[in-house]
Amino acid sequence: MKRNYILLESIIKSSKNLKDHLTTIFREFDLGMTEFGLLEAIHTLGPQPIQILAKRILITSGSMTYTVNQLINKGYIERKVFQLDNRVFFLHLTEKGKEHFEKILLKHDNFLNNFFSEFTEEEKVLISRLLRKLF
Repeated sequence: MKRNYILLESIIKSSKNLKDHLTTIFREFDLGMTEFGLLEAIHTLGPQPIQILAKRILITSGSMTYTVNQLINKGYIERKVFQLDNRVFFLHLTEKGKEHFEKILLKHDNFLNNFFSEFTEEEKVLISRLLRKLF
């Protein structure tokens, strides 16, 4: 029983530490965590329907609408009607969005390299595999 509490504490503290550092980086670039997640998903997957992206970054449709509107207002993404079905909108990165995301990604990746530098590649695979058992 005690080991469960130690494990829980370790997961929560490390998650909070990681989230706090990433939030600081995203704020430097005038983004929130969800906004970064959406930009990252579009960058990685390419233009996607809003519903697919919402599932990918695990947010509700209301939060998705707010986040999409924020990023459109900042000029980082745009909605485009899908040619085969005008009821479906795809989200695309704008040129400004691509340039902005690349700057963030550089700092983000450097941070992650430092944050996880204590682990070997094998340990990273093992930790990932073990934590994925929780979901």
